[in-house]
Amino acid sequence: MDQPKITQAMINAYDEYTHLTLDRRDFMQKLQVLAGSAAAAAAIAPMIAADSARADVISPDDTRLEADDITYSGAPAEIKAYAAVPKGAEKLPAVIVIHENRGLNNHIRDVTRRVALEGFLAMAPDLLSPSGGTPALERDRNTVAIPRPANELDGLSPFRGRVEEEPDDDPQKAG
Repeated sequence: MDQPKITQAMINAYDEYTHLTLDRRDFMQKLQVLAGSAAAAAAIAPMIAADSARADVISPDDTRLEADDITYSGAPAEIKAYAAVPKGAEKLPAVIVIHENRGLNNHIRDVTRRVALEGFLAMAPDLLSPSGGTPALERDRNTVAIPRPANELDGLSPFRGRVEEEPDDDPQKAG
């Protein structure tokens, strides 16, 4: 049996569903029209869906790294973050990895591990921590709004403070 042909219009519909205002029911109806039948739409939907299991470039359990979820005091609440550093590293420059509007997801964790393998202490703060953190389900991330402080850089000051506390970091080289 041949796989159904995925068109750009189908990908655009999926993008509208995951990133904009199209709900699942409307997405499936639009996909059914584009695919020609409900059965074809049901077969195509998982083929174009994001697959976080295949997204990692650097495995979370890569033996060259020490990587873990951390929590620390911040303003106005505890801050969750993901940190990665090359195993056995001495003082390193730091990079703060800022996530997109979807929160601290697996892709951002992977980017953090990639940065660490380039010789940095890498930290990815969850900027949604004050409002409960990044939602676990992708569909719930559609309604999340990142709180924006009056001065955007002030919102990162707790993260810089955390980086400066790290024993392996050189605070003069934080970026």
